[in-house]
Amino acid sequence: MDDAALLWLGSYVFTELCPPAVVAEHMKELAGNMEVSAQDEVVDAEATDVSDKPS
Repeated sequence: MDDAALLWLGSYVFTELCPPAVVAEHMKELAGNMEVSAQDEVVDAEATDVSDKPS
């Protein structure tokens, strides 16, 4: 099996075996981190491409 499939299966089984109240609490916390407010800081920056080849 692929490593990603094993990780997904393991996390799915772990979540299914945990008490529903604990899972609901953590899912609520995770969903709360997805909100973006107008007060969030925006970082203004410049990017530089770096190459291994000499110019």
